[in-house]
Amino acid sequence: MLMSSTFLVQSVRANTNSVPPGGVGSPPTAGAPVYFSVEPIAISPLINVNVSVNGLEVPSSPSPLGQNFTVEIHLRNATIANVPAGVVGVYVDFDFANILNYCKPIGFNNMVGQPGGVFAGIFAVYGLNGLFDINGAPVDDGSYDQATQYAVAVVIGDYYHNVSAVWNGLDGILAQITFQIIGQPLRALNQSDFYSQLPITYAELIDPIQVSEGTYQEIPYSVVQGTLKIDDPVTIPGDLNLDGRVSLQDLVLLANAYGSKPGDRNWNPNADIDGNGVVDLVDFVLLANHYGLHYP
Repeated sequence: MLMSSTFLVQSVRANTNSVPPGGVGSPPTAGAPVYFSVEPIAISPLINVNVSVNGLEVPSSPSPLGQNFTVEIHLRNATIANVPAGVVGVYVDFDFANILNYCKPIGFNNMVGQPGGVFAGIFAVYGLNGLFDINGAPVDDGSYDQATQYAVAVVIGDYYHNVSAVWNGLDGILAQITFQIIGQPLRALNQSDFYSQLPITYAELIDPIQVSEGTYQEIPYSVVQGTLKIDDPVTIPGDLNLDGRVSLQDLVLLANAYGSKPGDRNWNPNADIDGNGVVDLVDFVLLANHYGLHYP
């Protein structure tokens, strides 16, 4: 009887609000040394203004639209000292539904068994790995826009044979998920900086100690969630597309919205530069007065 028959029967949890302490089993001890870590990383030319391992702050200028960042899911401190029996099973759900108005997933890399990953160099039985929608259904590579969460589950060994290949490591990556930034707060709409958690919503960590036949024992752990902050853009009057400069592209956008007001099909709140509720000659003059300016 493979361990996976017990451990991997679980499906992806959709819309889970928090991680049960220690997963399904006993709650973790206070200050448990083993923890999962969600770590967003800026990809050049993005800059992490906050310079935090677990937080990514996207700067206001230049515009980050179309640029990418990666979120790494780590298992840290599962060392021989902390987990003498070793790790034979890991299951993690990572939810990102709350950032989809600003970012979209464009790819993922399974790090299980890979150099630098959990179970590096150890044969493993793969259960779940990839993107899933809000209902927990798998999302294929061509439908990333439907994805709201990532899940990975893996086990090695079984209960009726000697488990000689266990994993102990100071750090191992479970997965890398890449996102593209598709939106940012709009000062024209009085939106503040966008800030959101990048949470693990469910997790389990299993060691090979057999409590009774057909059961398993969980390793206490804690979770360090990640965060994402997208600063509202530095704006110049007339910079309608928020690219940091007032150019012909902005003039075209204003012309397309000229004469419109909220509710009209061609309404563009960025084109209402003076904020009086209509795109008119005053807005055109403001754009013209700032034409050619750029930041930085």
